[in-house]
Amino acid sequence: ENVAPDAELVAWKNGLPAVLFCGGAVWRKGLDVFLRAVLAAWQAGARFCAVVKTVGGDQHYGRFHLGELLARCQRTPGTPPLRIVDGELSRDQLASLYTACDVLVHPYRGEGFCLPVLEARAAGLPVLATSGGATDALMVGPGAVKIPSAQRAVELPGAHVGTPFVLEPSADDTTRLLLEALANLAAAAGGVSH
Repeated sequence: ENVAPDAELVAWKNGLPAVLFCGGAVWRKGLDVFLRAVLAAWQAGARFCAVVKTVGGDQHYGRFHLGELLARCQRTPGTPPLRIVDGELSRDQLASLYTACDVLVHPYRGEGFCLPVLEARAAGLPVLATSGGATDALMVGPGAVKIPSAQRAVELPGAHVGTPFVLEPSADDTTRLLLEALANLAAAAGGVSH
């Protein structure tokens, strides 16, 4: 079923495209890469707002949460408008959040399945997500853009069958692909790309 975009979020956007991050505000989910790309795209002249829908900050990710990094970004002059949504949302509220946004950027280092990418694809959003991981099967067709990544070995305690690793998404490519996605949104809307 079609869900109307969140009216409050649409009003807050004030006509700007919204770049969405949805997931735990932690290193493994790539929040730092998201913020770096958003700040670099803003510095390059693109005009947009950012929306971060966090989950698990008080339970699953409590000790590893990058909430202070988000707060610092919000307080820093010369950065894009940033809205943090950290409460629990119903299915319909979450769907209306996705449909109020314009592109999902998910530069994760490790994912088991990655529901936000599936949800964004179902909502019709263009999606930029790390290549080589759990989302590859979802990243097919128009609007699916894979962020180049490289395997990076990590040291973990205990015995392992193979070398433990994470995927390291390229921050520079994330920025470039975000700028392209924003230009495509502007072109589709008949606007001028920056």
